Amino acid sequence: MNRLPRDLAVAPLAALAACTQSPSLRVVDVRTVERTEQATVVEFTLEGDNPNEIELPLRTARYSLQIDGARVFEGERSPEATLRRQGTQRFVLPAPIPASLASGAGQRPYRLAGTLGYIAPGQLAEVMFDLGVSNPTVDFSQSGTLDLGAPVTPRPAPPPPVFTRPPNFELGGLPGAPAPQSAPPRAGSRQPPAGNQRPQPPEPERKPPAEPAPSPTPEPPAPPAPTP
Repeated sequence: MNRLPRDLAVAPLAALAACTQSPSLRVVDVRTVERTEQATVVEFTLEGDNPNEIELPLRTARYSLQIDGARVFEGERSPEATLRRQGTQRFVLPAPIPASLASGAGQRPYRLAGTLGYIAPGQLAEVMFDLGVSNPTVDFSQSGTLDLGAPVTPRPAPPPPVFTRPPNFELGGLPGAPAPQSAPPRAGSRQPPAGNQRPQPPEPERKPPAEPAPSPTPEPPAPPAPTP
């Protein structure tokens, strides 16, 4: 049995996956979140912009940090996020800087660069990922100045979850939710009893006990016949 070469078999899959546009990434915030005798931890907040009509689950970010042109950190991290369709999503990449390099105060030039992997959703993308044919990535880089002597800023609390009520969603069953309103009955239809109770048969009408019938009065005896 002839088998199709692997490159020819996966070529149509790769062509279809190319229809997905790559997201864009940019650094929107830099803050010092921890300082010890060994290192200073700086967190870079990145914002991803997804131009596609489908969500893009993020995989692994591999990145490095340079200060004054010297590489001070290199690592990888999973953002544990998904870029919503035609929307943005933020995630954080931490970078510990050795105390020997973070001892000086003042503005220091930095450069953050790396690659971020993602998966195009759908059965086709899963097959390509399992075959190792398509592992899409996007590059990112950002340069600026970093104040290593800045005070430690606490991590912001995550935003509370937002409940979006989908259309035709009934709130019945949720605590404190109003009971759903039933539709008006149709003419001529039999109405079920209220609640879950079955209808009880009506109790029989109780009649007062009957009075005893009066005993009949005995008739007087007939007079004797005359003697001839």
